[in-house]
Amino acid sequence: MNLLHSPEIYKLESRYVSLFDRTIKKGFKGAAAPALLAKVKNQFRSATFRVQLDKILDDLVLLAVDYADKQITGEASAATRAKLSRSYMSAASEVLPLTEELVRLSVELAQEVVESIVILLKEEGIYQEHPNQLAKRIMELWDGEKYRAVRFARTFSADVANNSTLHRYRQHKIRAWEFRAKLDEKTTIQCQMLHGTIFYTDSESSDQYRPPLHFHCRSSMWPIPITREIDQALVYENRDFSKLRDQDTELDPDVIIKGLADISKFKEKHTIDKFILQEDIEKRLLKLKLGIEN
Repeated sequence: MNLLHSPEIYKLESRYVSLFDRTIKKGFKGAAAPALLAKVKNQFRSATFRVQLDKILDDLVLLAVDYADKQITGEASAATRAKLSRSYMSAASEVLPLTEELVRLSVELAQEVVESIVILLKEEGIYQEHPNQLAKRIMELWDGEKYRAVRFARTFSADVANNSTLHRYRQHKIRAWEFRAKLDEKTTIQCQMLHGTIFYTDSESSDQYRPPLHFHCRSSMWPIPITREIDQALVYENRDFSKLRDQDTELDPDVIIKGLADISKFKEKHTIDKFILQEDIEKRLLKLKLGIEN
């Protein structure tokens, strides 16, 4: 099973989109156009939004830990199974770093949406109309902007889930993992290049090149058992990317350079700072009591 395309992660992404939808509509309600941005931002900075977002993150980390445990041992730990049986975890008394970061990112996303709606209201010449007259048009415009929240949910859930998986590999003392792409006509150059590449779990390249590498990335991570001998030619630092694994294609050097550059651009723009992720996962696993059982 690919964690990033499992029914469970889709449900978590839908929970975020639903939460975003409810929150932004609260901000729209009864607001005149000039006050839209301030009202919407207040809703996203509320304690209610933060607590619900924290619950989604708890369940996302639980899902990733369960996935990693099953990859490594064939089954989830007893502690993970017990917590997965609950639909929601209790909120942390401390605001965790990732929750705070996703609140900030959600506020930024809401601002983009509102600014886009305001531009269209001005173009249509209805910016100064009474809120009662604006309400229906604002909701129609929001329906056209909702894709932003869907894309954001897909990207952040993939980022957090695979970071949590990688952290769990480290807890289990897994020394290396393999990048596996889904190979078909839709596979991007980035994923074709890295397919079959091996990363030592504690290396910087492991954090840099774990999926996702782009929007809607279908690639996955697979832990390498200690009994398997590692082919050093497949280790990232030694790879010849012109020779694609399990594919009858060779790549031009310029294509390789562009592929790696596109990965770096995506990571820089659309993934969460690794120090925030690391600080959060350590605190969140303590909160959820998800250590490694001996």
